[in-house]
Amino acid sequence: MAESVDASDLKSAVCYGRASSSLALGITKFLYKTMSTETSNADYGTVEYYKDCFDDIIADIGNSSDPSENIQAAFVVLQAFEQSINEWLSYHQSCAESYETMLDKFIYGKRLDRN
Repeated sequence: MAESVDASDLKSAVCYGRASSSLALGITKFLYKTMSTETSNADYGTVEYYKDCFDDIIADIGNSSDPSENIQAAFVVLQAFEQSINEWLSYHQSCAESYETMLDKFIYGKRLDRN
């Protein structure tokens, strides 16, 4: 039976070189195919594509007849957006630190498996 892996494990594996580039490409193609078939009929990267993505989220905000529930849903969406930005920022900062370490060790001729 295959072990389950969450998205952060996959991002980490790719970031730290524990996954092959073909695996990363496969994951990217799978995510693109899933998003493009379930979220939008528009071409990826276009204004229409992102509008369709936002439409799905905005529809969740106004689906109650109770305005206070809709306001709460809006706060949840904004909180999720902030969390997403912070997680991606942390991910890219971590990757940048790894690249800096690799470059430093390359420039000074040190092996990657030694300090």
